[in-house]
Amino acid sequence: MGTKMRGLMIRPLVLPLAAALWLGSAGAALADCNRQGGTALAPTVVHFDTDSTVIKPEYRKELNEVAEQNRGNPNMKICIEGQADKQGNAAYNEKLALRRAEAVAAYLEKQGLPRKLFDISTRGEAFGEGLVSDLLGNDEAQSDRRVEVLVIRF
Repeated sequence: MGTKMRGLMIRPLVLPLAAALWLGSAGAALADCNRQGGTALAPTVVHFDTDSTVIKPEYRKELNEVAEQNRGNPNMKICIEGQADKQGNAAYNEKLALRRAEAVAAYLEKQGLPRKLFDISTRGEAFGEGLVSDLLGNDEAQSDRRVEVLVIRF
């Protein structure tokens, strides 16, 4: 018994492992940002088109919820980590990833969250081709063009 994705048969135990690996990047960002302890809320992931920093409407709704749930709480940190895919020059992608993170930070600030609570970082080029993308049937480039937002409450 298993799930068929992109021509692969995935056993029920493999899918949770693959999902954990794919979401593991949020764990890495959390470890970097959460040096003082605290309770992390579920990450919000914003995906971008190729070479774009424009936040799509479907992700604005999610970011609005982040702002609404956390507005007025000074006892938190908001970790915002930008990423890019492996298309093009690595130096350019590093800057693109940072511009994406800054775009999300600016949007959250307009929604009433103070910028002083933000910890903005970048991983530049993210994962690229890999087993997890193949297992989950994701377009790996699309999954790499993202910003992860992690709210940590103290």
